[in-house]
Amino acid sequence: MSWKEKAQEFGPTSVVFLSTQGASISGIVVGDPILLKGKYQGKEQERIGCPIVTDDGFYLFVVGKRVFRKLVSLEEHFGDSIITVTRLSPEGDTKGQYSVEVSADKDRFRRLRSAVGKEFTEDALNEAIAEANQLMNR
Repeated sequence: MSWKEKAQEFGPTSVVFLSTQGASISGIVVGDPILLKGKYQGKEQERIGCPIVTDDGFYLFVVGKRVFRKLVSLEEHFGDSIITVTRLSPEGDTKGQYSVEVSADKDRFRRLRSAVGKEFTEDALNEAIAEANQLMNR
């Protein structure tokens, strides 16, 4: 059995953080942002959960406010483009740098758009928000 099949069998996490240098996520934005509150190294923090659908399914992509502002500047592309975010800074860098890019790959966009109804449901979103809150409040 492949790792992807095992992940599906284990019930893969629906929350994604980009914590290591070079980590990347690529998909389409499918819902409104969600404000999440938690603690990091004992300090109160706010993060933003961005609902996206990737080739691997639905995820709540959790970002800081700086990355969120970069995403906001690309909102006009959400309806017709793939958005890719890549972490450029090493793990542990609290002022991490990220690249945010738009791809007009129409075939991939259409394929992901057709998967939205199956992947992005209210139940999936609610589960992802609960999971993110749990992770952020450990």
